[in-house]
Amino acid sequence: MMKTDPTPSKPGFIIWALRLLGSAVFLAAVFYFLPLGDVVAAARKLQPNIWLSALAIFLGGHVLASLKWRLLISAGAEIPIYTAIRAHFAGLAANLCLPGVAGGDVVRAGIIIRSASDPARIAAGSLLDRLLDTFGLLILSLIGGVWAIGFAVFDMRLAIIIGLVVLGAAAAIGGYLILRKMRIDAVQKLTGKIDALIADFSRRPLRLMACLVLSMSIQSAFIATTIILARATVADASIAQWFFAWPLAKLVAILPFSLAGLGVREAGLAAILSGFGADPAGIVAASLLWQSILFAGGMIGGLILLLTSQKAPAGDLPDHAGGD
Repeated sequence: MMKTDPTPSKPGFIIWALRLLGSAVFLAAVFYFLPLGDVVAAARKLQPNIWLSALAIFLGGHVLASLKWRLLISAGAEIPIYTAIRAHFAGLAANLCLPGVAGGDVVRAGIIIRSASDPARIAAGSLLDRLLDTFGLLILSLIGGVWAIGFAVFDMRLAIIIGLVVLGAAAAIGGYLILRKMRIDAVQKLTGKIDALIADFSRRPLRLMACLVLSMSIQSAFIATTIILARATVADASIAQWFFAWPLAKLVAILPFSLAGLGVREAGLAAILSGFGADPAGIVAASLLWQSILFAGGMIGGLILLLTSQKAPAGDLPDHAGGD
């Protein structure tokens, strides 16, 4: 039986309130420089059927993301597809109120961890899933930057693009190496499992490569969806520029400074794409429309969890829901 606390914990509420305040501050800064009326006027140009189509693509992308995660945590043999999809969408709901994507990862792992024979593999596979997504976003940003500027014009902007991508990759690798050096039993156990998981996939490199390609394909579909929203709001950035800016803005939005990246993503996209001459009002409008799809997807994830809770096997449910 699932034990729940009907009231959120005080620390959890404080964190949520601080993130909401962070979003308000970033949005206030955005609208200090951009007329709110221009952003609203651009957003109103979007037809409802385009928004619904974008939501459908978002949900379909996350179904594929749940299958990728399932492959990484169990090689697809142990966790039922239904359970993986249900847990993944529960994580989407958790991302609305927990710090960064890690909060969603904890919740989706908690849904299935009791039904798994090797819980440590779930934690290691989830972290590997996040590392693959981050690496894929950096690759897409590099491709977009080179595509937008071109090697023929090797100016300071291209040098900055390459430097940011290399720095991001170095930070991810460095962070993992630091974890491996930490003398904490839980951390040592986790990194040991990750090493074993990487060794396992290294014997089947095509499977790991397939997961990376799938991650990049899903993110590319999300970028293309944002471009469709941007075209509807007459935001005039090119496809290449979106492929450069969108992954970087997503990585920045992961930081636990705001509610689901609200405000941070908009500020990042406007700052990057306005440097290419794009209309920042249209860019912010498209980003806010994408943000509305993120929130709608999270609420649908919560609804899926609620409707399937009574039908799910007892082993699929976490012991507690603290911190949600």
